[in-house]
Amino acid sequence: MHWVQRCMMSLLLLGNAYGLKAGFDSGLPKTITWLHPDKVTLDGSQWLYMGREVPSEQMFHIPALVLPGATLGVSPLAARLSSRTGLGRLCVLVTRS
Repeated sequence: MHWVQRCMMSLLLLGNAYGLKAGFDSGLPKTITWLHPDKVTLDGSQWLYMGREVPSEQMFHIPALVLPGATLGVSPLAARLSSRTGLGRLCVLVTRS
């Protein structure tokens, strides 16, 4: 259960979940270890974890919400708060009901 929770927290709060694939069998990873999203960066097409290069074949990336032309995801919470109808509009709708 913790494995799924770590993925979901990364997606919901930070917009991306990153995992390190290991132990390949017939081309599929046996394990995926979740990485803290704040420690992963994308430099062009090269993934970095804590400043060290990670081969693309070993990186597992799930973006939450992706804008057209983008690779990295946006947190659903950040997207809502930064939209034109963000938090202020939501507060108005809630107080009217």
